[in-house]
Amino acid sequence: MVFNSYIFLFWFFPVFLILWRIGNRGKTVSLWLLLLASYVFYAWWDYRFVPLIAFVTVINWYAGVQMERAQTRRRKRIILAVTVAFTLLPLFFCKYYPWLGSYLESIIPASEQGRYAGFLSRIILPVGISFYTFQALSYSIDLYHGNCAFCPSLVKFSAFVSMFPQLVAGPIIRFTDIDAQLERIDKIRDEANYVEGMELFFRGLVKKVFFADRLGTLVDPAFAVNAHLDTGIAWASILGYSLQIYFDFSGYTDMAIGIGRCLGFSFPENFRAPYTARNPAEFWRRWHITLSTWLRDYLYIPLGGNRGNKFFTSRNLMITMLLGGLWHGAAWTFLFWGLWHGLLLLVHRLSPEDIRKKIPAWLAILLLNAGVIVGWVFFRVHTMRQAGDFLRAMCGFGVSMSYLIPWQLLWLIPIGYLFHFMERRYLDMPFRMKKIYALGFAMISAYTILELGRDTPFIYFQF
Repeated sequence: MVFNSYIFLFWFFPVFLILWRIGNRGKTVSLWLLLLASYVFYAWWDYRFVPLIAFVTVINWYAGVQMERAQTRRRKRIILAVTVAFTLLPLFFCKYYPWLGSYLESIIPASEQGRYAGFLSRIILPVGISFYTFQALSYSIDLYHGNCAFCPSLVKFSAFVSMFPQLVAGPIIRFTDIDAQLERIDKIRDEANYVEGMELFFRGLVKKVFFADRLGTLVDPAFAVNAHLDTGIAWASILGYSLQIYFDFSGYTDMAIGIGRCLGFSFPENFRAPYTARNPAEFWRRWHITLSTWLRDYLYIPLGGNRGNKFFTSRNLMITMLLGGLWHGAAWTFLFWGLWHGLLLLVHRLSPEDIRKKIPAWLAILLLNAGVIVGWVFFRVHTMRQAGDFLRAMCGFGVSMSYLIPWQLLWLIPIGYLFHFMERRYLDMPFRMKKIYALGFAMISAYTILELGRDTPFIYFQF
């Protein structure tokens, strides 16, 4: 089930909201209601993978029980290691085994290669598996380090892992973010903010339907295998994709946070106008914030962070970004995308501070966006060869120099960037400007509702 569908907007969410608001039920009933709704929400996509969420949930909850009983640090470390292995096993099998398995075919007898290839092709990547895997793991790791409280209730922990607003594409929530809220779940509905929640939801819906989906139909042909590219089309398409992925992903998290506000929950922010960042480090403090902080706290810092010399700091940074790239997908293109962003961060970190301060703000933003846009090429294409062809087209090498760009991109791209830059300035606007913004937003929202019905999935569902 997706947020931008009639079934969610006019059946699932209204019915759940009514059930959520009625009666004077206790905490246990409220937790069960949230848990059952979340499992129904996920089962709507494919009920066969509901046991997988339950497996990840039970493994990490039971690990917490065992760590609570453990008397020594060594035993807790063993429990954590086993938990991490069993939790990552489904993720590895569904997401990375088909990719690695394709390279193992050469050592398989010719008579068995067809059967093996058929087996790999039947492996399905469950929606949102990377998100709920990281979410569950954060609890076990935090509990081991003493950074969160033990959760004795399996129902409460299950509700935390499977909470439907952010289940399949984030933001990645940690148990410390939601523990106190789940503890008083029977009273939290009184803290619902429908005005703020619905404004966030419709803002996300506009981003997804009006911007992301429309941009997707325009730029997708340029990323097809063997697509004919010229310089103008290449640049327009990658600029369009840069906006598409931002509006698609931030649109989902806006809707998720908005739904949470309607229920009384407060979820962490996940985007903060990333294309206004002035350097790579700031970009990752603004883009997919919950994943960036997850990688920082559970990978970069345990590796040593910046506590060693420049070599070890650089090594830790590159390992973190390489694994961050692989988290997004099992392909060489994602691996290189992570490597590219690691190099951008490394150049920023190693460059003299006095030189960085002399760069004007507008130029710093422009240079940062140029680096990010090059990275999006590897994120979007299917193969490294295709990435090379696309970059050559952007540079005008070996292709025609025609600049015939679809007219819709000519107005969607500037309007999209304007929407992105104005988004966080709304609260600081004079009241007269707010009225103009609100009127325009209402008109686009009405158009967006009329455009529903295609139920296009979100880009990050594949991760």
